[in-house]
Amino acid sequence: MSELKQDSGKILKFEKSAKYHFRKYQKHIDSGNYFASLAALRNAMVQEPDNPEYLLSYAELLTEIEHFYESNVVLFDMMQNVNNENAQYVQDIIFDIGCNFTGLQDYEKAAECFERYLYKYPNSEYSANASDMLQYIKSDSFEYEILDLPKEAYELSHKGKYLLDSGNYSDACILFKQLTKDYPEQSFLKNNLSLAYYCTGRVDDAAEMSLSILEDEPDNIHALCNLILFFQSMGDMGSYYEYLMRIDECKPQNADEYLKLMITYGEAGKPSKAYELVKPLSDLQPYDTRTLFLCAIVCINNGKYEQAKDILSNMLCIDPDDTVAEYYLGVACGAIADGETVYEIPYIYQVSPEEAKSRLRYLNSCMAMTYDEIIRLWKTPDNLLRKILIWGISLNDLSIKSVCINILISFHDEEAIRILKSFLLNENEPDSIKNEIFIMFNTIGVKQPYIAYISGKIAEVRVGSIENRVGLSKCHEELVSVILSSPYTESNKNIISDSIKTLNRYYSKFTKAPSVRNLNAWATAIIYYSMLESDPELIPSLGTMCKDMNADIKAVKRCYKLIENKLKGNLDE
Repeated sequence: MSELKQDSGKILKFEKSAKYHFRKYQKHIDSGNYFASLAALRNAMVQEPDNPEYLLSYAELLTEIEHFYESNVVLFDMMQNVNNENAQYVQDIIFDIGCNFTGLQDYEKAAECFERYLYKYPNSEYSANASDMLQYIKSDSFEYEILDLPKEAYELSHKGKYLLDSGNYSDACILFKQLTKDYPEQSFLKNNLSLAYYCTGRVDDAAEMSLSILEDEPDNIHALCNLILFFQSMGDMGSYYEYLMRIDECKPQNADEYLKLMITYGEAGKPSKAYELVKPLSDLQPYDTRTLFLCAIVCINNGKYEQAKDILSNMLCIDPDDTVAEYYLGVACGAIADGETVYEIPYIYQVSPEEAKSRLRYLNSCMAMTYDEIIRLWKTPDNLLRKILIWGISLNDLSIKSVCINILISFHDEEAIRILKSFLLNENEPDSIKNEIFIMFNTIGVKQPYIAYISGKIAEVRVGSIENRVGLSKCHEELVSVILSSPYTESNKNIISDSIKTLNRYYSKFTKAPSVRNLNAWATAIIYYSMLESDPELIPSLGTMCKDMNADIKAVKRCYKLIENKLKGNLDE
């Protein structure tokens, strides 16, 4: 906001134009100041949120700082809203999505994008780049240089890391145990297996695995740091201090090793040692939000509040919706203002337990409000509700996620839908919650297809709906929910659409649809019928499906027969 003073002494305020902020962005980008570039570009987008030039520039800037997922969220949304006025941007969007998939190490999707680009735009600006990338991805040397594993093994290791990060430690153990057997020379697989062992309570096995790594690689930083954690858990303080001294001699070679050392020192009560690694690590990873957050916490725990403030402010330039960074920025600023020492903060990317409880109380109070009251909260300028909802859907608690998603969907506006579309593109979010969003989007008329990560793969999802027929009641809606939450619709996106179509066809045979009491049996029968119609060779046995769906096989056979007779026979209602 700028000010102009008239002769009368009155002050007039005026908003700087979107073009002004865009020129400012271009100036900052030319000087390599990406944090200021992001802030200026977002200011331009606030005034012209649908400007394709600004959106594409924003997506490409996110790619530049290696925020590939966030960039694709913008690009996919642009692709779905292409019209005659912005059709010229399509070729750039396809190429940029391909670049992002390369950065995300989803090389199959990257190749698809580059092939599509070359087919549609063979003589365009980036056709040579796309051709080079495509040839390299498909070359024999690519797997060795980029993946250092066969493609299938690499994908399994990626799945194992996802299982580990999402708390599915038992399945992670099984997967990494097989991978280490098949590829014993890969120490990173063994390190992941040792962590999986530790997280399942098998501390002795975890330590044994790390010690075996050190036999071949005595300076393996991840194994050394893991052993410090394991020995502390076992109460073997002699070994704990021995390995704590050993890591003093380590010379980290990359950002992962710097980060591992920094966190280990921090958790071992050596904040000054951790602080020594802040600058080299932030120089290596200046735009990685997790790295920046941990560096900021190390600074706070060392009393370096001004430095923490700068780091957290940069994080908010990257993602203004990061309410965890916003919270600790308040902590750092409060320490500067009060001159008081902050109690040591744990190295977890989350707000304090007290703040989390406060936010949950706020959500509970919102649940008790009328719709008009909560809408007013949503439309307030500071929109605290929006921040809390974004925080809530990031938590691991499925019930809190579901509550926040239901509140967001009730607003029916562009901002709420944008937040939920971004959620669908988060690979680490559960498919069951995404399935709920698909049906909610379809109910309120959000344009299909819905682009989402389903079962770890990016996909376009199209969802059928229950036709608005006379005689449908709540039990029929509940049946749809059971279908959507089944393990079969989670693992195969096509089953969602096929099953809803089967349900519609069945209901269309009635003037008043019959009640469905045994929801699990009906859902199993509908899914089984749909799978038999689409690809009978690939479906499991009915017994297996009944077990997976917690349904009685006799009841399922009875429901299946009713569906088959109605859809294939000529029985009267």
